Amino acid sequence: MNGSGSVFKSAAQAVRATMTTPAYGLDPETIVDAPQCSASGEFCFLCAFEPDARADGDAWQSIVDLIHTLVAAKREIPAIVRTVVSVYDHSVRPSLVYTHPDTGATVERPRWTASSVRRHLLFSEQFPNLFGGVVTCMLHSIIVRYNASMIDSTTGAPIEETRRAFVDTIKALQRWESRK
Repeated sequence: MNGSGSVFKSAAQAVRATMTTPAYGLDPETIVDAPQCSASGEFCFLCAFEPDARADGDAWQSIVDLIHTLVAAKREIPAIVRTVVSVYDHSVRPSLVYTHPDTGATVERPRWTASSVRRHLLFSEQFPNLFGGVVTCMLHSIIVRYNASMIDSTTGAPIEETRRAFVDTIKALQRWESRK
């Protein structure tokens, strides 16, 4: 604290603090614009119906097994999300009743959106093998994009800034892959 009782060293620091949010929300009472399910305010079947806490463990385990199978098959995130939403909508949702833990409201056939499924897959740590594949795909995408714009069409010479970024990204991919 400074002499005025504030934890901020300057007015600028105080203003900056009011203009920021956490990268990852840790306060269960505050919904922030952070990536995890608990910060979204959106229904997540896998969070809401963990088998030890709810009666719908068979459906929960079936969805988890499906995701593990798709991850093991190295399916891309959009394909996994589409498949999970489809299976949930056809096999689980029609008979599901959810009681919101904060409001106590009963919701019949709650919608589990594609964005909520994707959020759970990427940020829950329930599927740790999935995120590594996502990073690999991102690096591949960057490399392909750099390659597509690396040569000056007039001179035929490499654009040095792009070439350098291309090589740096290949090195980053090699480091990423060597972690295994």
